[in-house]
Amino acid sequence: MNLKIIAALFYLFSSVIISQTDTLSLSSDEIQSLVNKIGVKILLNENQKSELSKVLNAYSTEFKKLRLEGGDSEESRNKLISKLDGEIKLLLDDKQQMKYEILKKDWLESLKSEEKD
Repeated sequence: MNLKIIAALFYLFSSVIISQTDTLSLSSDEIQSLVNKIGVKILLNENQKSELSKVLNAYSTEFKKLRLEGGDSEESRNKLISKLDGEIKLLLDDKQQMKYEILKKDWLESLKSEEKD
């Protein structure tokens, strides 16, 4: 469960990318697909999409690095997730942040219900 919740920030707006894997690493194509889906759901402009893509690429690299160095503890993942969440919010205006929070909440609830099944 914990890995799915951590992955939720990457997965928030996508219905396929991470749900079928147990890794937090995403390819460039997967990140671009995710950015496009996020863009549609919270109405990102082109500059925001570009910045979000950079942020997700950087964090995907950080997660890979953590895992390879053996520092992939829950605490270190949570710190990165928190930092990622903050950077995403900085890219958004007030309305987009509200949509982001609603989608994040909906996704986390769907994860919990999947785990009960």
